[in-house]
Amino acid sequence: MRTSLSKKKTVSFRLLQKDGEYREVLASTRVSKDANGNYFLSAYYIDMTEQKKMETLRRSLIDHLPCGAGVFELVNNDLIAVYLNHRYAEMFGMSNDRLIGQSILERIHPKDYDAAMRMLHAVIFDGQKLDCDIRLRLKNDEYPACRRQ
Repeated sequence: MRTSLSKKKTVSFRLLQKDGEYREVLASTRVSKDANGNYFLSAYYIDMTEQKKMETLRRSLIDHLPCGAGVFELVNNDLIAVYLNHRYAEMFGMSNDRLIGQSILERIHPKDYDAAMRMLHAVIFDGQKLDCDIRLRLKNDEYPACRRQ
């Protein structure tokens, strides 16, 4: 029987191949020890090269959109900014550094919050079109009125 000595750890790295190209890899590892004191490294590796290429392409497309746009991640019922183009940050009068990693939900006007959450649920879980007017807090703590274009 083996005893786990560490929690599962996930790391990403690049492997240099003979042809000079890099391969993006995601590894999940765990160290354990058996009754005789022998150590074992359990690991599995995933080739992430294509995913990294797609991520680079997606970011390039987002950067060149004529409007504010970003990539958000749903984490524990919260919507966290992972990547934003410069126009998105300009809308809020803030730098990307201050917005990335932050909850977009915290920027919603308290009176619009319930409607925004219903809309997000419908978009994420029911595949409905994003169609809701919500006020978002800017750098100066103001909530400008929404105007449909």
